[in-house]
Amino acid sequence: MGVECLGLGESVRNGSAVIEQVRIVSRDPAPPRIEYVQPSGGIFRDVMIRDIDQWRFLLNEDLGGAFVIETVLTDRAIADANDVDAATAVFRPAGGASQRCVYSFDRRVEIFEKKDRVALDNVSLTQTSAVDEAGSTTPPLPRHFPQGYRDTYRDHSVAFVHAISKRRIAPQVRIRWVYVSNCGSCRRAPPCARPVVLPYKNT
Repeated sequence: MGVECLGLGESVRNGSAVIEQVRIVSRDPAPPRIEYVQPSGGIFRDVMIRDIDQWRFLLNEDLGGAFVIETVLTDRAIADANDVDAATAVFRPAGGASQRCVYSFDRRVEIFEKKDRVALDNVSLTQTSAVDEAGSTTPPLPRHFPQGYRDTYRDHSVAFVHAISKRRIAPQVRIRWVYVSNCGSCRRAPPCARPVVLPYKNT
C-alpha cells in the first residue's frame, strides 16, 4: 500500500456511509523476469496479497469469499513455472455487496491492448464545467435509464423500423438475443461455483 492509502482509509473509517462495493486495480507495465517468477510465491501471494491487505485496511473487514479467473498472456515460461501473469478476482465481503451506484448510472469501458489503452468514460448530460476559488464542479451524470440512453433509444428505433421495412434483422440484434437468453438460463440454474460458457452460433 502507498502512503496515500492512509488518507483514504481514514476518510472511510471516519465516514458514516455504508460501503457496498470496492474496486481495486493493480496493473504493471510488464511481468517480472522469469528468474524472479520461478522461485517466487506466485502472482497471488506476491502481488494480489497487497490488494487483499489494502481491502482489509480500508474496510477493517475480512473477506467472505473469492472467485478468481487467471491466465497467461505474455510469456509461456510463466506458465511453465506454474504461475500466471493476469488475474481477475471478485472478493465477497462478509457483509455482502451491492452493484448500486447512488450518484448516477455508471457505464465505463476499458480495453487494454498490447501497447495501449482505450476507454469510454461516463457521458455527462452537458459539456459545461465550472472552476472558482472553492474548487471545481463537473457536469451532472444521468440519473435514470431513459435519460442516459436517449440517443440510443432513438437510433435503435430507427434501426428497428428499417429492419421491419427491409424484412432483415441486424446481426447485433441476433447476437444480443442469443447471449441474453443463455444468461437468463444461467441465472435460473442452481449455483455451480464455476464459469459458464455461453454458446453462440452466428445464423
